[in-house]
Amino acid sequence: MCAFCVHCIDRGWADCGKIGDRSHRPWSTCCQSCVVDIMYMTFNQVVDCERGDRVRAREVSLFFYGSVLSLIQSLYLWHLSLWPILIVFLTFCVMLLAQNVVNGSVLEDSGEPHRQWVRASPEGVDFVPSSTPAVFEWACHVALFLSAVSAICVGQYVEVPRGPYSNGLLLGVATVFLVLVSLSGVPRSTPGSAAWRLTPEGLLISPCSQYRAFVDWSKKPQVEGRAVINLQECVVVKDSWGSRYYLPISGLPMSYVQFRRLLSFYSTHPKLRQEIASSKGVERVCSLLDS
Repeated sequence: MCAFCVHCIDRGWADCGKIGDRSHRPWSTCCQSCVVDIMYMTFNQVVDCERGDRVRAREVSLFFYGSVLSLIQSLYLWHLSLWPILIVFLTFCVMLLAQNVVNGSVLEDSGEPHRQWVRASPEGVDFVPSSTPAVFEWACHVALFLSAVSAICVGQYVEVPRGPYSNGLLLGVATVFLVLVSLSGVPRSTPGSAAWRLTPEGLLISPCSQYRAFVDWSKKPQVEGRAVINLQECVVVKDSWGSRYYLPISGLPMSYVQFRRLLSFYSTHPKLRQEIASSKGVERVCSLLDS
């Protein structure tokens, strides 16, 4: 059974064969599909909305499995008294477990009524998600950076068993580099700001972050799918001119399919765009997201 395969777990080995059966294939079609989906999480390839939603759900399980593996590795490092490396792996363990909880709650909220996040504004309709996932993401980067610095310092001043890279210097430097690279992709917006805004003129993406972009309705924007950009999971919006725009979605309680339905509706119903600036706009947006 594939460790990442939600279907295998739910179906009780049904798709992966049975132990002792000659027809058993450890590398089954079901497992291959899961591995392909996981590969799409890593590379900047655009996949359709349905697969993007499946991958997003499987990420929650991956964070849990990663935390368990980090804990096992931490116990082994504790046994070897490799304290500098232990600090980093324990931090990874806590981060991954917390990511499992936070991302799982965001996915659960995506199935709830969206009225609590959809608000009327003078310009149109704003989608204002909870600031908890964004604050947590910044906290994770800070914790990981501090753990890397601590690993470097402990490795220099605390006696550890000598061996290749046992003082944690290489791991600490690599972790610091990873944090600095990934920080470039984290949305830099104030807590409580809108993730996107619909106006009678078009779609405003991330109005308060470095991903800010405006797409006019005349360009007929459509949701192309999902991609990972700057280590951020993003909705890919493509207009009729072929230009692409990216909206980070990891902390947003909505699915790719829901956002595609919303954008497709207003792209193909020009007469209803004026109601976005009225009280009917909020009700229409909520009904499209909840349907």
